[in-house]
Amino acid sequence: MNANRRTCILLCLLSAFACAHVRPTSVCAQEIRGVCLASARGGYGSESCRQQLQEISRLGANWVALNDYAWMNAVDQPAIRYGRNGRSPEGDQLQTIRDAHALGLKVLLKPHLWAREFHGGKWHGDIRMNSEADWDAWFAAYTEYVLVNARIAEEGKADGLCIGVEYQGTSDQEARWRKLIADVRAVYSGPICYSAAFMEWQQIKWWDAVDCISITAYWPVGPAENPGDDDIRARWAAIYAELEPFAKRWNKPIVFGEIGYSTAAKAAAEPWSHDHGDAFEQQARLYRIAIEEAKKRPYMKGVFVWKWFTSPRRSDQWGGDPYSLADKPLVIEALRAAWK
Repeated sequence: MNANRRTCILLCLLSAFACAHVRPTSVCAQEIRGVCLASARGGYGSESCRQQLQEISRLGANWVALNDYAWMNAVDQPAIRYGRNGRSPEGDQLQTIRDAHALGLKVLLKPHLWAREFHGGKWHGDIRMNSEADWDAWFAAYTEYVLVNARIAEEGKADGLCIGVEYQGTSDQEARWRKLIADVRAVYSGPICYSAAFMEWQQIKWWDAVDCISITAYWPVGPAENPGDDDIRARWAAIYAELEPFAKRWNKPIVFGEIGYSTAAKAAAEPWSHDHGDAFEQQARLYRIAIEEAKKRPYMKGVFVWKWFTSPRRSDQWGGDPYSLADKPLVIEALRAAWK
């Protein structure tokens, strides 16, 4: 790795996960205003994707996260499948990196796993092997998948790479995670993060091995339905009371690698719920307050909101997904106001 590039990256990480440039008088201090860009019809690299990147840029965002996927048959089986012939079904990530950079947007590659059992109520945090042999096999397969993204990130000069998302059942495999991180750094020379579940971040013992603490921020922030602003802010204050000493302990910046709220009436109490509803005003307030509260804390470097799609033509995702942002005028207005 070029020594000058490593020096710049390390300076930037003192203040942010990554940043646009090094200012002559200070280290970088760019707020991350991120959008998770999910693949729909056409996928990454398509003309529709380029159009949506333009819309995201007009929103006031300065980062996008690209969400690649590989598959597991079951959460306790180590085999991992990745597309066909090593090609992602999500589309051309490399082209999307270039398209985003052309618009002044920075890019976080954020590969995910999906298992069939997720449709039955399980989630990423349930991934856990039953034997040492299976652990070895799972980490070998998962490392191979992450390295696919690491090579894309290096070739495209992506601005960050997330090596995992909410794998709470794997977090105690410290030595294996450290080996994976070392393997990734041999391929990718940029900043690395891991995005822990909101119930997981305190149990991880290997935060020193990554450059930024990332958390998927689905904490409950209010009572069952329609909480007032004061109630939401009080809950965030309690959350930050735990995050601040944690950031100081590890001497790492924190970013919310994903934060999302559906249109359901209970979205404040259960942000993870995919239920539908018509609580559009509440949804917008939850995003606005979350961003405002993050901006108050100097150790918080921003958020990635969940989610925007690469194409508006796939109505079963765009209009049917309760987390979709592009079809929510109140949310768009709230994000623009918060990201001024």
